[in-house]
Amino acid sequence: MINKLRLFYLIFFTITSCSFFETETISKKQIIEQSKWSISDQYPSFPECEDLENEDQKDCFDSTVNYLIQDYINTFELESDKSIDVKFNLTIEISKDGVFKLIDVENENLGSQIPNFNNIIREAVDSLPKAIPAVKTNVGVYVATKFTLPIELKTLD
Repeated sequence: MINKLRLFYLIFFTITSCSFFETETISKKQIIEQSKWSISDQYPSFPECEDLENEDQKDCFDSTVNYLIQDYINTFELESDKSIDVKFNLTIEISKDGVFKLIDVENENLGSQIPNFNNIIREAVDSLPKAIPAVKTNVGVYVATKFTLPIELKTLD
């Protein structure tokens, strides 16, 4: 009788323990949903912006990048046939190592109005100091991010 009871328990535990070997599959849709930017994720930053709250930290970062790019552009004497008062967008990527890379300049007319404008913008972005990369908080890792930054450019006659 004891042997039958042992055999019963052995078979019972063998059958029920098979569920421990099942793996949970995660769909591609679930991965994409988890990868989307959420409000709790940490935007890229600079050390001087670190002590601020989320939205203020983002504003500090954006204004610092904008200021540094404007400051770099101002070191050049931009020449044009006519005065320029234009807004344009820069699409910039920050690697998971905090390095800036220019992806796109959204105003093709500026390149024809100001000689070497695209090179100047590329150099301006390349000269930016290394940033603290964005953090995907649900997995706790640095991630690469892209963002669009509006820039206003005015030249004198």
